[in-house]
Amino acid sequence: MKLHNRTYLALSMGVGIFLSGCAATHHTSIMPRADGSYDMVSTDSREDDAYKNAERDAEDYCKQKKKEFVAMSHDSKYQGVDKKEKQEVGATDVAMAWVTGSSHKNDRSDDYKVTMHFKCEE
Repeated sequence: MKLHNRTYLALSMGVGIFLSGCAATHHTSIMPRADGSYDMVSTDSREDDAYKNAERDAEDYCKQKKKEFVAMSHDSKYQGVDKKEKQEVGATDVAMAWVTGSSHKNDRSDDYKVTMHFKCEE
């Protein structure tokens, strides 16, 4: 294999690994409470996605226990940068969008935090 081909292959693999790491935009955590209920915390770049992920992961958690998911309450909080600043586009944003396909200002995985209180019932 020529050096040029090896360099191209290595560069392609590096970009692929980098982009696959950027693809995950949400994170969820489950915390048990003393009364047997749970809090699910989900973060995402969009509020509705954070809520959907929290609900889906809580339902899956209850299914694993062979129980039914029951939502008790939920709360949403915006914790990203100032929304006006987020909408301003600069040269760095254009370059990032060109390389990755999305601007980092519009794709922060922790902009919205949803906390869902739920229980799993038989």
